[in-house]
Parts: sequence; C-alpha cells; structure tokens
Amino acid sequence: MRLLQFSLFTAIMFAFYTNATAQWTWDDPGNRVYTSSFDDYIGIGFANPQNPLHIYSPVFNGMMLERNGSGGIALTFGTQQKDWNIGLNTGGNFGINRIDGTFGNAFFINRQNDFVGIGTTNPAYKLSVAGDGYINGLLILATNSITQGTPGAIRWNGGDFEGYNGSQWVSLTSGGTSGGSIWSQIGTNAYYTAGKVGIGLQSPSFQLDVNSIDFDAFRLRRDDPGGLAMLLELQDGTTKKIGLNYQGHYGIWDGNNTFGTDFFIENGTGRVGIGTTTPTHKFTVGGDVAISGSIYGASDQRLKENITPLQNADVIISQLNPTSFNFKKDMQQDFALPEGKQYGLIAQEVQKILPELVTTNMLKAEDGTQYLGINYEQLIPLLIQAHKLQQDKISALEQSNNLLLDKVAKIEALMTK
Repeated sequence: MRLLQFSLFTAIMFAFYTNATAQWTWDDPGNRVYTSSFDDYIGIGFANPQNPLHIYSPVFNGMMLERNGSGGIALTFGTQQKDWNIGLNTGGNFGINRIDGTFGNAFFINRQNDFVGIGTTNPAYKLSVAGDGYINGLLILATNSITQGTPGAIRWNGGDFEGYNGSQWVSLTSGGTSGGSIWSQIGTNAYYTAGKVGIGLQSPSFQLDVNSIDFDAFRLRRDDPGGLAMLLELQDGTTKKIGLNYQGHYGIWDGNNTFGTDFFIENGTGRVGIGTTTPTHKFTVGGDVAISGSIYGASDQRLKENITPLQNADVIISQLNPTSFNFKKDMQQDFALPEGKQYGLIAQEVQKILPELVTTNMLKAEDGTQYLGINYEQLIPLLIQAHKLQQDKISALEQSNNLLLDKVAKIEALMTK
C-alpha cells in the first residue's frame, strides 16, 4: 500500500500568503484562513488560532483530506521516538499503525462490513482481538440469532449462557437440554446439572462426581517446585489437608499444624508414620497404640532354619535389671512419649547382654540423632525357657523333699514300736 504523508501545516503555508497582522487571506462563502502575527498559528474559520492549526467549522464534516488519484492516504503523527499513521488503504479500509509497521496492525476497520480488528487486519467478527485483553468493567453479551460458531465461543440466547462445542450450542448452567457437554475429548464429557458437576457421567450425584474408565481418574498437579495440597474444611472451621511436600512425601494434617503430623508416608522408602514425620521402620507410631484385635507374627516352622533350643535362659534373665522411670519432658514433646511412671529395661544395658534385641534407630530426631529401642517381644521366649528351668528345679526339689519326708516317716514308725 502506498501512503501519502501529508502535512496540513506545510500545505497551508505554501498555499497562502501571511500578512504582518492577523487577517483573512481569502473569502469563500464565509470560510476564512488566518495567520497569527506573533506565533505563526494558522486558523481556518477562526481569527484567533490557539494552536499551530486551529479549525473551526459550523458543519459536522469539518475537515476532509482527499487524494487526487489511486492509492491510500494517511496522516502521520510523529515524535522523536515514534511515528504513527492514521489513514485509508487502497481498498478504503481504515487503519492505525506505526510508520514502520503494516497498515492497520494496531487498529483496523473493514470498509465492507465495519468489522473492527485490534492486532489483526482480518476481523472475522464485529470485534476481533489478536492477543490478550483486559476489561475493567462488565462484558455484556446481547441476545443474538447466531446459529453457527467457533468452538469455545460463548453467547447469551436470551435466557441462558451457551457455549459452542464444535457441533452445537449447549447450556453453561444446566449441561444442555440435549444432553450435550461443555466440552468433549475422546468421549469423556463434563456436565453441570443442578449445581453438581459430573465428569464422565450426565447425572452427577455429588458436587463433583467423576466416572472414569481408566485407573488414574484424577490428577492434581503443580508445575513449579514446591508442595501441593488439597484442603478439606467444614462450616465450623475444622480443616484437614492432604498433599505432598516439596520432597514428595505424602501427608495428612490439621490445617494449622505441620505437614504430615497426622499421617505420613516417606517418599522412596514407603515408611509410614502416625504422629511422626520421621518414621524409622515400615510403621512408626508417635504415641500410644490400642488394638482391639490380635497381633500375629510369622512363626511357621517352614519359614525357619538353624532352630536351636535356648540354653541358660535363667542365667540371662537374671542379668537383666528391670527399672521404673519417667521420660524427660522435652523428649515427651519431641516423640510423643507417655507421661507418668514407666517400667522397663535400659537399652544400653540390654545391648551388652542381648544385642540382638536392641535396635539403634528406634527414634530419630529432626537433627538426625537416633535413639535405642528394645524388642520386648523377643524377651518372651527367654522368659518361658527361664520359667521352665525354674519349674524343673522346683520339681526336683519337691521330689527330693518327698523322699526325705518318706524317710522321716519310716524312722518315726520304727521309733514308736
């Protein structure tokens, strides 16, 4: 497109002669041109121009810029930094653009249909915007009779908002009377019915009802480093959070507490913690445990080898020193240890006698410090064997005592004859 850069100021200066005092240069049925004697301002229809070019018109069409010949025409507004063109191209379309840009790429009006384009010279609708938009106010969608649309389009049909899914207009508030969906992708539909959202089913029974043909039915993702959680909240303010922290650990916790304090699964190891976020075993509980059923341990003979009877269990047991004690206050807080008087053994002492019964990582502090623990269950076989040995000794003593009693009875019988 060929643009005619035109300066009204230059044209008028060449066309008219300026006298020393403000005066009209010609008279054409009342339309006059004036020049100011002190600032070289030009007035058209105005004897005292206040600007370099001051036009005063008694009619609606106060100014006309016309090209004598084919081609476009434009006004150029320039500063030291940027120049802008406002004009018409050869097709009669109106456009605004930077002087070094394409005609109308900033603002465009199509001569044939009055369609407006912002950022585009091919507007397909009354207003077409190529790029992001921001509206600081209301966007009003008026009733219309459009029967075809672009997928993703929204319209107001006079009583409801509708979205076009590529084949039909469907309601955005009720899921559509025809059973259509807001969008469709490989047969998986989303519906909105009576305030409930259904994904994969048309009649949701819950606020969010998902019906999936795949095992992985739901995904919540964060695309930058950091944790991700889902908040559950009741009307009274009770909250629970379920999510992953930045290390990939899974946790459940009260909304105001630390991550994973209720339930914790360690990423990588699969260790589970209840009341602790530093599980040292497959299942670690920070606090008391109550079980209404039974606890079973693997004990089938077919699982075992190197089976050997216990020896000297009574001697081993006699070396152990049961004690009473209280856990330290700060340790109670750190590891949810019980309060009050406790009964048990000292792990460091047991470690010298029965090292197999002592674990070195029973508890683990946040700073990495590990604390010993005792497998009290493993003491049961030793106690049973020690009890059996004690019973054998008691039985032997009872047998000896009975023999002595028989002898005493015989002696007393002889003495009475």
